[in-house]
Amino acid sequence: MVRKQWYQRRVRGVLNYINTTNLLHLLREEFILNEMKVLIVALSVLFLACAEATLLKCHVTGDDKAVASAECEEADKKCSGPVFEEFTGIKDADIAYACGACVEAKLTSGDCAECETADCNAIAAGVDYKCDDYVLKEKVYTIATTKTTCQRLNATTATACKQPGTNATLAAHFTDGGCGKCIA
Repeated sequence: MVRKQWYQRRVRGVLNYINTTNLLHLLREEFILNEMKVLIVALSVLFLACAEATLLKCHVTGDDKAVASAECEEADKKCSGPVFEEFTGIKDADIAYACGACVEAKLTSGDCAECETADCNAIAAGVDYKCDDYVLKEKVYTIATTKTTCQRLNATTATACKQPGTNATLAAHFTDGGCGKCIA
């Protein structure tokens, strides 16, 4: 009987040792797998950080005054270019399309605009159209012999021409020639 108990304790001890050894082995494998996962994530982040950054593309005015899309320098995070006003066109033709920020004074005056996505400074001008000009003679408006060319964006399909009403004044209501809607 004593021998049987000793034998049972011995078998339990061996089984506990085997289970403990397996458990330790499993824990060690789990620890190694977790470390490998962390290492893989760290290497992925490092690879992405070291990978060549995508450069911003902007429309740029070349030496020949032609405007085309081009890759910017890595430091450039903005595109800039002239502002287009519906019916009158580009506000300041001296402002070039470029990579980088606007000159502060031109940005403040509203003549230059900045943006931060690929080719965002492109202006898609639409088809021009013409509106009659008016002259005021002896308190009566008459159609002038000249017409004003009106400019619009490609997305704009409507045309608008000003025509004199009973309360119209030349200076207040017929700015920019006859292009656009009447000013209330």
